[in-house]
Amino acid sequence: MPIPPDKPRQKTLILDLNGVLCKIERSAIALRQAKDLGWPVLGSRTTWVVPRSGLREFLEQVLELFYVIIWTSRTERNTELVLEALEFVGCLPPGVKSGQDMESKSLRQSGRCFQRRYSNFMTDFATLEFWKISTQDVLMIDDSPEKGMTNFPYSALYPPTFTPLVTSPDDDTYLNSKLLPWLKGWGKSVKVTQDYVQEWERKLLLNENCNKEPASPPTAHPPGPCTKSKNPPKHKQPRVARDDVF
Repeated sequence: MPIPPDKPRQKTLILDLNGVLCKIERSAIALRQAKDLGWPVLGSRTTWVVPRSGLREFLEQVLELFYVIIWTSRTERNTELVLEALEFVGCLPPGVKSGQDMESKSLRQSGRCFQRRYSNFMTDFATLEFWKISTQDVLMIDDSPEKGMTNFPYSALYPPTFTPLVTSPDDDTYLNSKLLPWLKGWGKSVKVTQDYVQEWERKLLLNENCNKEPASPPTAHPPGPCTKSKNPPKHKQPRVARDDVF
């Protein structure tokens, strides 16, 4: 039965693991600095994980509201180690790591680019048809704009990278005080994701003009296009000031 147009549909939220939900770190110096600031540091001798403040509470909320995909470009084995560390300290809701009501699939195809800096890209959202998910109701949250270059515009948001070296656990309230309220508004909206995000960005720009304050640098849009790519960008992504995101 089709969903009435005046009622919100079940939406899919894609969350990047490293940089949004946690920080995966290999530097011993960065490790000591994170510990000095009071962050819990988990892992082995070679790879360390710093979970973000309020991670468990945030995941519990979004799992109730959306169909959630946690994606990463890391190998399956490395991802398992990260999830095991997060589960060990109680940062994951029950069932996420054990596989209860969850499944793992590969959504990513590598697209090579001649510029080494942008060597890998996430494939188009069309791949989500593998799960029979409508791409009109998908939103990706990723701190790396270049990974969304092959997707439709206004289908993703690029918040600042989680950096535990510049803040303390008590000061990092981003997930539950900024991101979660915005996601709840998106979830209740009957608009498709692209229309909702585009309208939100337009309001941001209007507020900037009304306040007559200098706009923040547009750092949340993808970098310049590659010289050549297996999966070239289809659309230009929106230019949203990173300081104004949420």
